[in-house]
Order: sequence, then structure tokens, then C-alpha cells
Amino acid sequence: MPVNYHGEKLEVALNPNSLIDILRHCRGEVASLSLIDGYNPFILTDGDKPTALENASPFFVIMPMRL
Repeated sequence: MPVNYHGEKLEVALNPNSLIDILRHCRGEVASLSLIDGYNPFILTDGDKPTALENASPFFVIMPMRL
């Protein structure tokens, strides 16, 4: 999966099956992942505008795993 990434390098642990299930519900070709660090929940939106949550439908909150 191609990824456009901006910012500092982060390491995040998550259940890949959860991410795949969410991506199956996305209608478009682009999904945006908004995160602060590898320890706090992050948001996945269906579309390429991660800051426009009120216009995004649907959006998902994902909890990372602590290793």
C-alpha cells in the first residue's frame, strides 16, 4: 500500500486485522490516518482531508497496542 507520510518517524503497534477490516469499509481509494504519537488513539478517515472530521464519513478511532 503506498503511503504519503509527513513528519517525524513514528513506531506504532496495532492489530493488522483491525486495520484491514476498517479499510474494507472505506469507499474511496484514499484513507487518511491522523496521529500524534505511537501511544495515543488515532483516527482513520475515508478521504484525503484528515482535519475535516465533520465532513468525513465514516471515521474510525483506532487504539494502538503497547509492546
